[in-house]
Amino acid sequence: MKLTAVRRVGLLVVLAGLVFGMGLHAGTERPYDQQHSPYPDGEDLAADYDRFVGSETRLWGTVQRVDPAAETAVITVDYGSGTLDFTVTGFDAVVDPGGAVQVYGTVERDATIDATNVVVVNPAGASATVKYAVSAVGALLVLAAFSAAGGPTFESGRSSRGRTRMAELLTHVLVPYVVLTALGWRVEFDRRWVPVAMGGAAIPDLSKVDLVVGAEAVESLVGHGFAWSPISSLGGVVVIGAAIALLFGDGLRRRAYAALLVGGTSALVVDGLRAFADGRSDFWLYPIYWRPPTPSLYVTADSRVTVLSVGVAVAVFLLDRYALGRHEDTSAA
Repeated sequence: MKLTAVRRVGLLVVLAGLVFGMGLHAGTERPYDQQHSPYPDGEDLAADYDRFVGSETRLWGTVQRVDPAAETAVITVDYGSGTLDFTVTGFDAVVDPGGAVQVYGTVERDATIDATNVVVVNPAGASATVKYAVSAVGALLVLAAFSAAGGPTFESGRSSRGRTRMAELLTHVLVPYVVLTALGWRVEFDRRWVPVAMGGAAIPDLSKVDLVVGAEAVESLVGHGFAWSPISSLGGVVVIGAAIALLFGDGLRRRAYAALLVGGTSALVVDGLRAFADGRSDFWLYPIYWRPPTPSLYVTADSRVTVLSVGVAVAVFLLDRYALGRHEDTSAA
């Protein structure tokens, strides 16, 4: 369907409003309940700690100090409007002060958590910096892929002949490249949509806008709870993917949207395989409030994940380009 510039802008405004509305919905203060908040978080514990003594909780915290002999650690939990320090017993993880951990366990008296499981998110303070640096490489790869594909403005019927063809963002964007390139060895399809799918894989990582504009800043502006987390969910991929697809030419939007959904969904699935201390992933199916089980295969700070994803992508690229002679195969009609 042909869309005028005015209609495109109008639809983009509507979709942006939907993203903002999801943020308001996810940020709505709810009483503690098993559906929306399966565990009391830092804010719940700060407001009424005694109520949750004996309850299970899952917390993210920064390690202040560790006593390996006593298997205890002190962590600081940031809950938005303040911080809480907890002593964690049964702490058997190897992590340096400044590192980040997930703790799943039972709330005890005197700001103590009896840990059932501890997952190291970042083994040291520098790990987060490395992770963001690798994600920056992934962002550059997305831009390069879109540029090589001709960007989101190529028109229907135009040949792509002669054109060259972000876990952390880098892994996210490499997964659809590997899967779709390998699929292309068996199934003929227009391969210029592969970089579009790679771009779609970056959609969930747009939630990192929180590093620039914090949810608290939005809350103070609108006077209502707010969260960026729906961006890194199925609902976010569906809405933001639709907005990006509007930038494509007439006759291409449906295929662009399909490619963006494939990439975005693959990133969510990859994230769903991450390690969580309680064995269940986040609410990546939002607006469905269900936390699917996770096999806890990796954490994003694990360099082996990056090495593996890059290694497999390079192998697929070399096999595709040279062993199978696909370097001149620009598209299937």
